[in-house]
Amino acid sequence: MQSNTITDASNALIAHAAQSADAMVHSTQRLANQASDKTVAYIREKPVKSMLIAAATGAALVALARMAARPGNPH
Repeated sequence: MQSNTITDASNALIAHAAQSADAMVHSTQRLANQASDKTVAYIREKPVKSMLIAAATGAALVALARMAARPGNPH
């Protein structure tokens, strides 16, 4: 009898964990969609500023990649 109780409790915990994970995935997807919509709206409102921000970000990433790739870099 005790084995069935443990099995039932384990199954209930697994089902609850699966439901929680599913809810978290849906919540994350909703937040990502909202962020994407806001980003698209910002780009439509301010295309030049958006391009300048993107270019500056790209230049910064290239500079960081070059610094990381230098010979003798301890990292």
